[in-house]
Amino acid sequence: EPANADSTVSDKEKRLWGSKSSATEPQSLSNADSTTIAMEPPIGQQDDHGIPFVFRTSGASSHHNNNIHYEPPQGFQITCRVYTDPTDKLAHFDNDSAMVFPYWECGVPGSTTVPIPLQHATVRHLLGGSQPNLFSGTEFGPYPQLVVALSSLDIVLNSGQVQSFHPGDVILLEDVVSGGHKLKGHDNQDMTVMILTLTQHYHQVGKDKTSLQSILNQDKRWRVS
Repeated sequence: EPANADSTVSDKEKRLWGSKSSATEPQSLSNADSTTIAMEPPIGQQDDHGIPFVFRTSGASSHHNNNIHYEPPQGFQITCRVYTDPTDKLAHFDNDSAMVFPYWECGVPGSTTVPIPLQHATVRHLLGGSQPNLFSGTEFGPYPQLVVALSSLDIVLNSGQVQSFHPGDVILLEDVVSGGHKLKGHDNQDMTVMILTLTQHYHQVGKDKTSLQSILNQDKRWRVS
């Protein structure tokens, strides 16, 4: 190694971590806000074993992170469900039933549920301030639908109930017997949703009878609790 190899290191770098011969011993530099950063040789310089150094942040946070216990989600949970009540024959929200699609495949790309059989998928857009005239639910026959909110929206039911949803929420619409929901933009904004029509026939009413049960019977890795 040339004798003047250290000449390529700036004076500031020498003050922080010394000459190249002592580069394997990181020193600390405290700034005005008392944040301590462990300084190591610049990216690209190597230690005695030829391994390049990279900058890293040290301090209390790096030690406390080792004590954090992360519990990964067990599955994907549907935000809400709309069903037809057998007593008044009107649509109602069900926010109590925890409908979870368990993750069964884990890997580098992430966790995945079992495939959800679909007839088709459509995207619906509604201009802000528009008010649908008719209640929906029967236009695709007796097939439930999953509505994926791509924007904020309100769902209005023929029972008088109204509920707001946010982008990313997924709502299961099972009011296919009478059709009792309207979708519109929240706060007079434009609305965009993706509607996934499921494949199984559904002629049931009531809070305790979900259309997902037929899928659950086919694959025990799914559950409704």
